[in-house]
Amino acid sequence: MDESLKRLRERIAKQIAEREAALASLRDGAEQARTKHDRERILLTLAVLDEELAGWKQVAARIEQAVLFEPRNHRAIRMPALR
Repeated sequence: MDESLKRLRERIAKQIAEREAALASLRDGAEQARTKHDRERILLTLAVLDEELAGWKQVAARIEQAVLFEPRNHRAIRMPALR
């Protein structure tokens, strides 16, 4: 396997893992929320971020497929920072 492809896979996996870790801390915060309103707001935010993360997992799969067919283009790929 191309070394640059391996690094790309590792970077994408790391960023997805960081997003999952951030969502886990939000879930913990939702459980500890003092009011029902706070809990609902956190859970709604989590739902949106979970959906975004699922989308990024799909994007990562597409990127990996594209890299297999066009290895020169993957160097410019960037994932946006976690909000």
